[in-house]
Amino acid sequence: MNQDVLNLLNAQIGHEYENYVLYEQASAYFDAKGMDEAAKLFRKQADGELEHARKFTDYVRDAGGKVVIPTIKGQKSEYTSGEDVFLAAFTREQETTAKIYAIRDLAWKSSDHATFEMLTWFVSEQVEEENLTGKLLTVVRGFGEKNLYLIEAYLSHKA
Repeated sequence: MNQDVLNLLNAQIGHEYENYVLYEQASAYFDAKGMDEAAKLFRKQADGELEHARKFTDYVRDAGGKVVIPTIKGQKSEYTSGEDVFLAAFTREQETTAKIYAIRDLAWKSSDHATFEMLTWFVSEQVEEENLTGKLLTVVRGFGEKNLYLIEAYLSHKA
């Protein structure tokens, strides 16, 4: 495996763990507000991020690379509003997509077809993640902060 590709894959493992922390913090934010549906949504998202980190870790191992998990950066722990939480989630998914595209581009240029192919699943996953977080951000903005609790009803009907 190309060393530059391996470095990006290891960095992505760290990024996925940072996503996990961000979503756990978002879940805690809504839990503290008594918003169970929003808290569950973000807990589910956090679980998905752990799964993603493990998929990258397993792939690096299976491909014969050395897993080096970077230091996990702390994530925002205070939010000014519910919209701020959903915006953080949407922005993070956009960042994640850009990182996955960068790894995939480098894998292609390096003739690392296995990594390129493995990342196909993540490309599709990111379309779903950006779609979900973008729609939820739009809904929250539509409700406005004073009607934030309406997101509970919205989320309960989506489940």
